[in-house]
Amino acid sequence: MKINIVSESGDALKGYQKVVVKDQSIDFTGISDNECQFILANKILSQFEYNNITNCLSSLRQKIRIGGRLVIGGVDLRTFNTSVINNLISIEDASNVVNDCRSMSDVTQVANIISQLELKVISTQINGIYYEITAER
Repeated sequence: MKINIVSESGDALKGYQKVVVKDQSIDFTGISDNECQFILANKILSQFEYNNITNCLSSLRQKIRIGGRLVIGGVDLRTFNTSVINNLISIEDASNVVNDCRSMSDVTQVANIISQLELKVISTQINGIYYEITAER
């Protein structure tokens, strides 16, 4: 099974089952533990408060089958701040990002949490203010 975790207003990619994040919770209704071959959850970590990121990652890990992959991401606090300071992002765009986020995190820190959950980090990428981590169980 391939799932795409999105916000309430988001659309899942074709060929993926849509799973919604709402109020810092992922609705895994109908999805058993160890069932998912691929979970695409880019940019969702910003929808969780900073103190709930580990719980979010742990719940995702439970759904991934052995050999399955997870792609997860969010807003990187360090690159966001650098972009604002260096005028690489407008004040209006920066305000919109802050308004849309419950938190920002650091790609290295999140990769470490993923490793502690016994997932193998395959790659990390930063694109603008966003990061993406690919991991395998």
